Amino acid sequence: MNNDAIVAWLLSRAKTLRAGAQGAVNITEILAAFEIQVRFDVCDRRSGTLGQTKDGKWFAIVRGKRPTFERFTMAHELGHFLLIKNMNYSPTISDKANYYFCEDACNQFAARLLVNYDQVAATKVSSSKECLGQVRYIATRYAVSTEAAARSFI
Repeated sequence: MNNDAIVAWLLSRAKTLRAGAQGAVNITEILAAFEIQVRFDVCDRRSGTLGQTKDGKWFAIVRGKRPTFERFTMAHELGHFLLIKNMNYSPTISDKANYYFCEDACNQFAARLLVNYDQVAATKVSSSKECLGQVRYIATRYAVSTEAAARSFI
């Protein structure tokens, strides 16, 4: 499967998973539905890791201190899980091009899962001040960072 097809598949999964959600999706419940246990590591770094225990149970380690970033990391790690389970796709850092493509694809998945891009696309913005207000509104409504909210307008 080529890169465009991988991204298209992931984005369609994001849309399916957020179907019916009016605001912020409950990412913890979604991970639980896939039987992925979440472990938190409160620290200054923001990152995540997906792994499996010896008995095959999946877990995501989420590092950070800010809930909006943690939600994004959880959604991002779900993207990796879906690629592994459905496409057996999990490039390592030694394959830099595919590794960074996969990271970007999982970021796109997380963004589309957490924010209703169809609603954002319908938002009319007539000034930079109004744009800032809309970004803050989207961030609050979908419980994401202002960066994730701003990227939804791009």
